[in-house]
Amino acid sequence: MTEFLGVYIDFKRTSPSAMTRLSVKIKPVATDLATNGVLFIVACVRVEAYGDESAVRNIDKTIFSGRSHERIEGAAAIVRRLAQIASSAHSQIPGESYVSHLAKAIQLVNPNRPSFQIAGLALDIGRAAREQQRFTHRSTRIRSCATL
Repeated sequence: MTEFLGVYIDFKRTSPSAMTRLSVKIKPVATDLATNGVLFIVACVRVEAYGDESAVRNIDKTIFSGRSHERIEGAAAIVRRLAQIASSAHSQIPGESYVSHLAKAIQLVNPNRPSFQIAGLALDIGRAAREQQRFTHRSTRIRSCATL
């Protein structure tokens, strides 16, 4: 049975400018890594990677090395984290939508990979939570990455 791992850095663990620099650095490689089943969420306030333990451990040793980051182990914990992101539970601005970030990240992953199915479930849960909280419209961002 394959084990799943996630690693992330978000706005709570570093400065906005450091977060923006990291996300700009990661965006070009995120697409390539997605072909190996690694789901990357890259935004100006977060960089997160989820997938098979062996693939994510390699990323953990390179991209996240030397940076304060968190780890999440197991499919259930990853679904919970991604659903919280999609629902805005971990948003800097209440109600701000990260549904599009997660949906774009999922599109890059092979649909036959377990990370695709885990993220799809989380996205569905997050969307349902947003509807329940009446966060049905996309919130306007106060600042874009370019202004940080």
